[in-house]
Amino acid sequence: MTGSDPDLRRDTGGPDDPDTLLARHNLAYWTGAAGDACSAVEAFAALVEDRHRVQGPDDPDTLTARYCLAYWHGEAGNSTLATTELAELLDHQQRVLDPHHPDIARSRQRLHHELHRSSPTARPRPGSIR
Repeated sequence: MTGSDPDLRRDTGGPDDPDTLLARHNLAYWTGAAGDACSAVEAFAALVEDRHRVQGPDDPDTLTARYCLAYWHGEAGNSTLATTELAELLDHQQRVLDPHHPDIARSRQRLHHELHRSSPTARPRPGSIR
């Protein structure tokens, strides 16, 4: 896959096509994994907007894109924003997903990680993380 493949998918399936959105997700992820967390943040921010518009706020792919945006904010050095995004995402997940859904546990774990990273002495308020 080359960097132009998402553009090709946009031309064939359209910008809102599920395959185009998936290609953009994968490109954003691998951009971050290759060491460019700031570009991954930009790509995931745009993707979250588009997934929200196309698939709705409760769609699993939208929720996953939100998690990735928060993750890369943390990796880019903005733990405060990552913490805020993860807390909001966790609240949303607890409303729309099964209580035992693994994504809830993943978001909770990442929220703890970002809280610790932003302030090693920080502790969540009682009842803020269920």
